[in-house]
Amino acid sequence: MVVVLGAIVILSAAIYLVVTFWDSFLNGFCKVSFVCWQGSPNWLGWILVAFLGLLILVLCFMLWMKWLVLVAEEEAIWRE
Repeated sequence: MVVVLGAIVILSAAIYLVVTFWDSFLNGFCKVSFVCWQGSPNWLGWILVAFLGLLILVLCFMLWMKWLVLVAEEEAIWRE
């Protein structure tokens, strides 16, 4: 029961943080008038958001793969 309540609290806090981040992101992003219309992104804005999100995901994946290679090399050094 305590685990379920803890999970609910963590999930609600995560949702709150995502919503807060998204609102603040849109406020800053929509200062550029040609990517937004009446406070929400238009088609060009959504393309930019998707491209930047994909770019961030690719960079995180590349860093993760580099970290895995470094860990494997370090383990190989210690096994010798």
